[in-house]
Amino acid sequence: MTAATGTVTNTAADTDVVAFSVVDNFSPVVEVETGDSVGFSGDSLTLDASHSYDPAGTDLSFSWEVIVSPDGATVSPETGNDEVFTFSADASGAYEVQLEVSDGFNDAIEKTFPVSVLAIAKEYTFDVIGAAHHYSEDIIAVVSAGPHQVHIIDVPSGDRESVELPLMPISVAINPNGDEIAVGHDGWVTVIDIETAEVLVSHPVDVQANSVVHGGNGYIYALPPGQWERVRGVRISDGETHEHEGFSVYGGTIMRIHPIEPWIYAANRGLSPSDIEKYDISTVPTGYVSDSPYHGTYAMCGDLWLTWDGVRIITACGNTFRSSEVSSQDMVYAGALDMGDVNRVLWAGHSPDRGEIVTAVGDLGWNQDIPGDAALIRFEDQYLNRLSFQGVPEYVKGGNTHEIVPELVAYHSGDEGVFLLANLESANAQGHSVLIQMRLEN
Repeated sequence: MTAATGTVTNTAADTDVVAFSVVDNFSPVVEVETGDSVGFSGDSLTLDASHSYDPAGTDLSFSWEVIVSPDGATVSPETGNDEVFTFSADASGAYEVQLEVSDGFNDAIEKTFPVSVLAIAKEYTFDVIGAAHHYSEDIIAVVSAGPHQVHIIDVPSGDRESVELPLMPISVAINPNGDEIAVGHDGWVTVIDIETAEVLVSHPVDVQANSVVHGGNGYIYALPPGQWERVRGVRISDGETHEHEGFSVYGGTIMRIHPIEPWIYAANRGLSPSDIEKYDISTVPTGYVSDSPYHGTYAMCGDLWLTWDGVRIITACGNTFRSSEVSSQDMVYAGALDMGDVNRVLWAGHSPDRGEIVTAVGDLGWNQDIPGDAALIRFEDQYLNRLSFQGVPEYVKGGNTHEIVPELVAYHSGDEGVFLLANLESANAQGHSVLIQMRLEN
């Protein structure tokens, strides 16, 4: 709208002077802060347009409306007329909020903002010490202290059964069949039946079981911290123990069971350059097979995970390697995950049904136990093409904000989402963890 400034004079005897002032009227400038556009069901989500302005200084009017929501979701309120719009939703999924801003002269400016609502499956009153996941059985095993327990969590519902342990747990693993759990302690290993949620047996072992594997072959395998060590194989039936044959390995190495073959892969910690290695558990005693053909070419970062089809090994630095019965093809480089600005995989999960890998990632500084801002990154599992990147929001409850520290991320075999098991870090959140159902973003 354009006008001019001037004076109109009547030439008759009576003179009327009309002064008017007209300026160029531009459309409003709309600025919206969407920092709370990712949140949890039941929590308040806020979009802030208070920094919007009109170049001519005209007062602005605001009209908000939630125009897209999942079927059956309840949104409160659905509309608003203030600069700041705060609402809550009771269902996880994708939402869209529309904003109209008007100065009363020009056509209203219209913008739409996506909002993602996540579902809290469960909140637990324990800190996660260690966790393991079994994809086909849809279960997570978690160990915690105070009291000393192993928790068997049903992934789709978040429901759990807790089993008392004889002493402080250090590590945990699920056998390939998904029917038993192994827990490592200082000088002991314990076996739990998943169906009955009962301790089957506890056996002494002459090490601190810093890493434990249930072989599904009648043996539990334990590896201690320290310097050069040997893997202990503990027979479940009677507790008889053997040490692996072949090269000794560096203490503190983290072991994972191959989901199909009788192999253990392990990633050492505390050595430079870091490496990965393989053991054959089809024989007694266990046999050390080999380490990778690389010694410093590719960083390993002290942890690893195997895809559920048994094809790929994923290391904590994002470099991946093949798993093969052919020695010349085993532990051979198979591409790197594109993690962007973050430098550490905290956990890797795999869905053979979806053909996807999901990683919980974070930045690690000099203190390797404290991750920075966490995120989830998805990849297709054949060529490792990156599919999506989404941040993990802080957890706000009762007016308190807690940082989410991922401990495990897993696909649910019957669902398109992923589940994130995380500890809560803040002054008033000690002894609390959450299982979050995350909607996958494209």
